[in-house]
Amino acid sequence: MKGRRVVITGASGFVGKRLAAACVARGDRVMCLLREGSELPAPLAATVEANRAIGNDPASMAAAVMAAKPDIVFNLAAYGVAPSDRDAGMADLVNRQLPVALLRAAAAFGAPLVHAGSSAEYASGMAGWRLRETDALEGGKLYGRSKADGGKQAGDLAGELAARVAILRLFNLYGPGESSHRLLPSLLRGLRAGQRVALSPGTQMRDFVFVDDAVNAMLAAGDALMARSVPARWVANVCTGEALSVADFARTVAAEAGFSESLLGFGEIPMRPDDVPWVVGDPGLARSLFGWSFSHSVAQGVVRSIGFAL
Repeated sequence: MKGRRVVITGASGFVGKRLAAACVARGDRVMCLLREGSELPAPLAATVEANRAIGNDPASMAAAVMAAKPDIVFNLAAYGVAPSDRDAGMADLVNRQLPVALLRAAAAFGAPLVHAGSSAEYASGMAGWRLRETDALEGGKLYGRSKADGGKQAGDLAGELAARVAILRLFNLYGPGESSHRLLPSLLRGLRAGQRVALSPGTQMRDFVFVDDAVNAMLAAGDALMARSVPARWVANVCTGEALSVADFARTVAAEAGFSESLLGFGEIPMRPDDVPWVVGDPGLARSLFGWSFSHSVAQGVVRSIGFAL
């Protein structure tokens, strides 16, 4: 569906930048809602409309959405991903209140909302279990709990308003444009400097998803909502269903970048106290509901990432 009026929140972030660029490439007219101080890469900024004076107030962002008269809204705004993000008030504003405000604004124009959730919304899974959309949700940790609450509240409101919303729980994303503190850029930075990279034992099992596959999932979900070929309200995992240890991910990065595995210092730093041992999802619903499945193996995604400035 080309030529849509698309509004994207969180467009300066890791996924948001690539989603905005993908929408432009499809011929959409894109407006990005940016918090004060956030910037888009120069090539992208030249192709979209940017509203840079939104702040963190959900009501202001909702008003901007209504002024844009969108055909579809993508919400990628989130708080709590960075280790320093521990303000409960901000988590409430961005993760709980904003999805509800955006859903209400989008519904005023009959526009669907595609909301980026997170695998962190799930309570700890058992080893070997692929998390399903109906599994128990996080009740303690700030980020996961607030994201789960925001998605549920938006879904409940959509039912009241007969509005359309897809909540996509994104699993372990990686790729070009990640924040510097994350695993892939940290690995490449150390390896390229010829330094030994201090790592945890790396026994955590994760479901690694290349960022462009996640973007394609959001586009496919939005297309399905707009075509009314799917139910009006649903939650779906964006994952591969394939378990890979953090250690094996690091070994793949070293191998594909042409560095010796001896530079990987497994066990030189402790595991984080809140690091769960197993987070792997079941992708079956996304496949059956709107025809999405992942396209990149971890090795392929890493190779595509290495050529970019991370």
